[in-house]
Amino acid sequence: MHSLKKTYGRKIPAFTLPELVIGLLLMAILFGVIATVYMILSRQSAHYFAGNRFFTDYYITKKLLQRDFEKARTVKLDPERNQIILQTKTGNALKTTVYQLDTAFIVRTEPGRADTLRPGAGIAAQRNVNDSTPLLATLKLRHRYREQYFYTYLQKRYARADILNDSIQTAP
Repeated sequence: MHSLKKTYGRKIPAFTLPELVIGLLLMAILFGVIATVYMILSRQSAHYFAGNRFFTDYYITKKLLQRDFEKARTVKLDPERNQIILQTKTGNALKTTVYQLDTAFIVRTEPGRADTLRPGAGIAAQRNVNDSTPLLATLKLRHRYREQYFYTYLQKRYARADILNDSIQTAP
């Protein structure tokens, strides 16, 4: 029993209650600052990734449209001006690729396959080869991102044979 009195009577090194409260207060302030910085950085990275995703999709859509325009023998618009119709000669057959335009997306349809492209587009301007044929020489598409507009300019150069063949086919 004598040994227990010695143990309880001894002073053990420890923190006092005010020291513990101040330590906890400093830890709470530190965690608050860390949480605020984390929320700011996560919001900025989400904004960056959304913009990066838009411009990546825009670049892919633009390159695909340019490639198809260059390969096509004829490029026409439908009467409602919401479809671009491209005809490409593969061997002895004509392959038709249709771009259905919408403000949210573009649907690219070719035989046996359909792709959805983003961002959507609308026709801002067009110029035909001449008044007698419906062939497009230039096309200006308008894309929208956060109240800002981006334009894609597409140009097609035709061979004389393609223009003559199309004017013979469309003549009454």
